[in-house]
Amino acid sequence: MRCSAALAKVRGAAKGPPLPMCILYLQDITYLRIPVADTPEVLIKKHFKECINFIHCCRLNGGNCLVHCFAGISRSTTIVTAYVMTVTGLGWRDVLEAIKATRPIANPNPGFRQQLEEFGWGSARKFSIWMPLGQTMDPSV
Repeated sequence: MRCSAALAKVRGAAKGPPLPMCILYLQDITYLRIPVADTPEVLIKKHFKECINFIHCCRLNGGNCLVHCFAGISRSTTIVTAYVMTVTGLGWRDVLEAIKATRPIANPNPGFRQQLEEFGWGSARKFSIWMPLGQTMDPSV
């Protein structure tokens, strides 16, 4: 299984509504597209559960997952940080430091950093309950 999680730039309302969140299956690759703008006021954390579940399912099925956005600096880094926090129990600062060791330009915007900090206060621990069991997350949690 090959997977790709894309965080697409959201276009302004004047150019039409943003594309919906969707999962596409093309060329034996499963894609999850999340339309998220890279601005501090955007609530990226509302997508954490779905993205973490998507990445984890890919890994459980022996696949690789490419998480990407336009520049690979803020949005994709935020999603990967949330996932690693969930599976390791590490705090966001430690995870971000590890990511920066291989991708020095990784730098979530201040609003996303705040949301990662809040995520670490409880949701990451709650999500991690399913990870050791090799299960996907219950969407109702």
